[in-house]
Amino acid sequence: PRHAVARVCLEALARGIHEDAAIDLIEKGRLPAPLEAMDIERWPWPLKIFTLGRFSVLVNGKPLHFDGKAQRGPLNLLRAVIALGGRDVAEHALIDALWPDAAGDAGEQSLATTLSRLRKLIGAHAVKRQDGRLSLESTLCWVDCWALERVLGSNTKSTSPEALGERIRHLYRGHFLQADDDAPWALNRREHLHMSVVGKLNQAAQGALRQDNTNLATRLYDLGLQVDDLVEDFYAGLIRCHTHSGQASLAVVTYHRCQRALGKRLGVLPSDQTTQLYLAAIEGKTAIPLAQQNMTFPARR
Repeated sequence: PRHAVARVCLEALARGIHEDAAIDLIEKGRLPAPLEAMDIERWPWPLKIFTLGRFSVLVNGKPLHFDGKAQRGPLNLLRAVIALGGRDVAEHALIDALWPDAAGDAGEQSLATTLSRLRKLIGAHAVKRQDGRLSLESTLCWVDCWALERVLGSNTKSTSPEALGERIRHLYRGHFLQADDDAPWALNRREHLHMSVVGKLNQAAQGALRQDNTNLATRLYDLGLQVDDLVEDFYAGLIRCHTHSGQASLAVVTYHRCQRALGKRLGVLPSDQTTQLYLAAIEGKTAIPLAQQNMTFPARR
C-alpha cells in the first residue's frame, strides 16, 4: 500500500497537482521513492545535489552551511564520487584522485576519515561503502547530472523535441563542476555531459524540422547556442530556419555572429556549406524543404 500511495504522490508532483499535500504525505508517511522519482526534483529528497553550473547541497531542503575551510575535504570527496560515476566508485580511484601523494596506508586512512566527516554533513546513510567501493544511495539522493543523463538517454520517439528542450534548459545550467577546472577527475564527466547535450539538442532540432515545426527548431538552436556558441551546426540550422521563414536579415545576422565567434575564439572561418546557406539567404532562396536538407556540418570542437 505504501508503494501505491508513493506512486499516486509522484503522479501528483509530476502533473503539478496538490503538490504541497503530496509532499506532506510523503514526508509524514516516509514513503519510499519509486524509481521514476529520479526525474522529479520536487520529490522531497533528504539530499539534493546540484553540480551543473554550480555546486550546491540541500539537506532536508536546507542549504548545507558550515564554518571555515574544515569541510572542504568532505565536499571534495562528494564531488569526486559523483564525477567518477556516483555508484560503485573504487576507493583506490578516489585515493588516486584526491590524495595522489599519499604513501602506504595514508590514503586509506584519509579516505576513511573524510568519509566519516562527509556522512556527518549529509547523513549517515547517504554514502554506502561496500567491497572497497563507494556509492551514493539513490533512494535518498537526487543529483541533477543523474536526472540530466536520464533525459539524454531517453528515446526521442517517446519524448517530444519540445519537452526534451525544456528538460535540458531546466537541468543544464552550466558545465559540470565548473568551479573545479583544475581537477582532472572532473574533466571526463564534464566533457561527456556537454557533448551529449549538444548532440541531443541538435538531434531534437532536426526532429522538429522533420515535423515542419520551424519555430520549435529555432528555439532549440537558440538554446544550443546558449549551451555552446562554438557549434557551427547550431548557426547553420538557425540560418536555414530564418531563411525558410522569410527572415533573411536574421539569417545574415546569424551568419556574421557565427563568423565572429569562430574567428575570434577558434581562428577559423565558417565552412563552405554554412557560407552557401548565407549566400542563399541573401538571394532569398530556399532550395529544398527543410525536412529534406542534409544537416551535417564539419565538427569545430
